[in-house]
Amino acid sequence: MRCPLCRRPDTQCVCDHVRAAPTQVQVTLIQHPGERHHAFNTARLTRRCLAGASLEVAWPGADGRLHCHPALQPGAALLFPREDAVAADAWEGPTPSQLVVLDGTWSHVKRLQHDNPWLADLPAVTLSAGPPSRYRVREEPAEHCLSTIEAVARVLRAFEPDDPAPDVLLRAFDALVEAHLDAGHAPVARRKVRTRPSVAERLQSWDDVVVVYGETAGLGGERELLQWVAVRPATGEVFDRVVALDSMRSCAFATTELPGEADGDLASLRRAWHDWRKPGDHVFGLTSALGRAAGPAGLGVAVLGLKTLYGRIRGQGGRLDVIVEREGLDAPPVAVRGRAGRRLGRAVALARWLRAHPAGPVPTAGGDPVSA
Repeated sequence: MRCPLCRRPDTQCVCDHVRAAPTQVQVTLIQHPGERHHAFNTARLTRRCLAGASLEVAWPGADGRLHCHPALQPGAALLFPREDAVAADAWEGPTPSQLVVLDGTWSHVKRLQHDNPWLADLPAVTLSAGPPSRYRVREEPAEHCLSTIEAVARVLRAFEPDDPAPDVLLRAFDALVEAHLDAGHAPVARRKVRTRPSVAERLQSWDDVVVVYGETAGLGGERELLQWVAVRPATGEVFDRVVALDSMRSCAFATTELPGEADGDLASLRRAWHDWRKPGDHVFGLTSALGRAAGPAGLGVAVLGLKTLYGRIRGQGGRLDVIVEREGLDAPPVAVRGRAGRRLGRAVALARWLRAHPAGPVPTAGGDPVSA
């Protein structure tokens, strides 16, 4: 038999622990559609435990974006770890009238933030320090990771220390965990164990980092490698080769701001590149698509995308020059020929910024995990 309220088997029902506790702060949860049927939907449990709380699913629109724009009160705030976010226990001024919470995994939450730009207009609050998660159903990736219901309880505790709502939330959550464990289910890991360094970890090995850029020439999909440049930021050592192409036109050199001459054929480029590159190098480029340009040329290199890593941290992208301006980066050109020098310099500046902002477990206000 299943409970008609929580739709769980009677042996896993937690309804006896649920009551609609009043709160000064209205909680509004925006859920990624991939979470709505999750067996441990703590967002749904949060809504049931708080009087006046609401839960809305961000369904994809005609443009493919996950749109959701609930009614907002004056003084609403977003639970999200932006750079300008203030910890709940350090919040100054009036307590937010409404707390908007994004529910989902970290990748889900980033998608919700990106697809709903109105969220950027809300002041941001982040989690205060506190005890580790009680989520014994899963082995979280780090001690500071919390479920959505625990994150809401921690923020409400900071804003409303004398109100019963945080205790109601945590009692219901503990009951959910106990019911699952009593049913004989063992904890499962949230993430697979990695056997090789992540992209962000490879960027920390600065002595082994190489940043590359390539110019291609041709029409449509029939493009050939014209120039391949690289720099080793730790030492300033550069690589710069221009290829002589049978179909080359002077306009290609003019477009790329190169002199109308080449250093040799493709075979000589391959030999020079393999002599310059070291076996342990981690090769980064603006995007991993550079690897597709290098592949047909026989350069044998997998390019790690800097913009992809930036998007994981910031939740947004854009052209390289826009990113450099947005972050206020110093991007002097690298001493290679043509416009490649400017572009390679910007890519190096972004690599330095990413190295200073490693993309490890990032605190989020969304589902599971959430970081303090």
